[in-house]
Amino acid sequence: MFDGKKAEELLLQCGIPLTAHKFTIQNPKRVLLVFQKAMETKLSGRSQDLYFTSVFYELLSLQNVTTVARTSLTESAKDFIEINIYRKLTVEDIAAQCNVSAKHLCKLFQKNEGISPLAYLQKKKFLVAKDLLLSTQLPVNEIAAAIGYDDPCYFSTAFRKHVGVSPREFREQQKLGE
Repeated sequence: MFDGKKAEELLLQCGIPLTAHKFTIQNPKRVLLVFQKAMETKLSGRSQDLYFTSVFYELLSLQNVTTVARTSLTESAKDFIEINIYRKLTVEDIAAQCNVSAKHLCKLFQKNEGISPLAYLQKKKFLVAKDLLLSTQLPVNEIAAAIGYDDPCYFSTAFRKHVGVSPREFREQQKLGE
């Protein structure tokens, strides 16, 4: 636990809530080198305080780099999904595009978005399906095929589960509401 005399002050200066004292070490070798370097210093007094403050900021910067990398990986996955929304995609396809394992992608996506990549993909596909149902007269089986569903019955079941009504009912309800 990080709890020195100036811990709260440093955390607040860095914009870190006082409840967020737990950090995941992404690069333990780099952190170990920073600590070894800090322990070898022969400074004292104010110089030592300034030096250790700079070490703290260096450690925080390592954490920020990994946070940015995680976020940009999730954003890359979301971009790939949106560009390829009309294809039949799997989590493995998305992970391969991002150069990570499917398990790693799922873990990061869940952490950053609060849902799995598969749930995000389905959510986006159903938004497209709803748009197609409202803006075209395409039959449900063609809309299903357009967004990567081979089986229109499976699409209708999934649509009902996600939206609460079947695709046909959705189209009819929206027409009545106009």
